[in-house]
Formats: sequence, structure tokens, C-alpha cells
Amino acid sequence: MRLSTLLLLGVFGLGFAQAGILDFKDIEKAKEAYKKKNYDATIAHLNSLKDSIKDPALEYDIANAYYKKGKYEEALKHYEKAKGVDEADRLYNTGNAYANSGDIESAIDAYEQSLKIRDDEDARKNLEILKQKKKEQDQQNQDQKDQKNQDEKNQSKQNQEKQDQQNQDQKKNDNASQKKTPKQDKKESSEDQKKSENKNQEKKDTKSMTPKEKQEALSKKQIKHLMDKLKSKEMPTMMYESGNPKEREDDEKPW
Repeated sequence: MRLSTLLLLGVFGLGFAQAGILDFKDIEKAKEAYKKKNYDATIAHLNSLKDSIKDPALEYDIANAYYKKGKYEEALKHYEKAKGVDEADRLYNTGNAYANSGDIESAIDAYEQSLKIRDDEDARKNLEILKQKKKEQDQQNQDQKDQKNQDEKNQSKQNQEKQDQQNQDQKKNDNASQKKTPKQDKKESSEDQKKSENKNQEKKDTKSMTPKEKQEALSKKQIKHLMDKLKSKEMPTMMYESGNPKEREDDEKPW
């Protein structure tokens, strides 16, 4: 990018009318340092002139020196203070500084303002390049945004599918734990039916019995209950004394 040269190299403005001999020496030193690309020395000499010289050209030249150093933010500060110099050149250089600092929109705006004042081939080329670059950046940003939205949708869909699968698996497990096989159902039903039939038969038989028969049936039932316990070892067998065992009464129960 072309950069307008130091204004101090040309004809001085009215602000330099009161400049002293020492000031002109510093100006010459600044020129020499600028030619040798010693921009730190250029800036130092120009800054030393601020007390005696009040001219926007001084800020403009300091801005150019910072631009050459690659200190674009500092250059922009001084270009802003240089209002009063050739406005087309100031805006053109401002556009260059913005472009190099990565602020494309501000650079485009500066070039467009400069071209409104005066047509310039370099400014037009720079503007065209930056507009194309901005278009590409906008498209890239939109693509990234679309991709991000698509990734979020895909992730949301995967999470929902995962949750649905977990719900289905849980439902299957619940059904499996509650569901019985036909064989188990048939066996339990048969046992329940048999118990019910036996109970009904006992009630039926008991109704038709005489009191004596009922008593005998009860005794048989008690004896059966005792024998079942003995077989299952739920209670110890009874042992009678070896001496003179007592004779049990007829109605005495052994349990």
C-alpha cells in the first residue's frame, strides 16, 4: 500500500513560520532518520518539536513514522489529530492503517471518504480488494454459524434418540420383570385351583359329619400336622423316661 510521505519534506505550512533554527535542525534530523528507516529516532525528533510548532502536519508525520514501524494503533491516534492536512491523503493513510490492523469495515469507510474528496487509483484498488475480502469473511462467518447451528441440532437429536432408547430399554426391563411365562401361570393357577377344591371339599365333608366324626377328623388332622413337622425336623422327637413312664391320659396332646 502506498503511503503519503512526510509533509515536512515539502513546503512548510504557516505553523512553521515561527520555528527557530534549532527546530529546523530537528526537522532535518527527523528527515534523515526517516530515510534511514530509523523510525524511533524520527518520532523522537518530531515529538521534540511539539512545544514550538503547532501544525497538524507534525502529527501527520509522527503517524506515518508509527505506521512504518507497524504500530498501527498509535498511527491511527496521530492521524486523528492531523485533521487540517490534505484530507484525501489523511483518510487514505488512515484506511491503510485500519486495513493492516484487521479492521476491514473501518478501512473501507476511510477509503470511500477519501475517494469522495479526490479520485485515486490506489485508493480504488485497495477499496475493491477489501470489499471482496469482507464478502469472503461474511460468507465464512455465515458458514460457521450455519455449521454451528447444524451441529447443535445433530447433538440435540442424538441426545433425544439416546433418551428414547433408554426409555424403551427401561420399559422392556419393567415388562420382563412383571411378565410371567405361560408355564408359570398355568402351574400357579393349577395349584390355586387344587387348594381351593380341597378347601371346599373339607368344608363340604365337615358339614355332613356328626360331632364325633368331626372330632376324629380334627384329631387326624392334628396328627398329620405333627408328623409333617417331625419329618421336616422343625421340632425334636419326644423321648419318654426309661423308669416308670407316666401313662398319658387319653385327651393329653403330645405337642
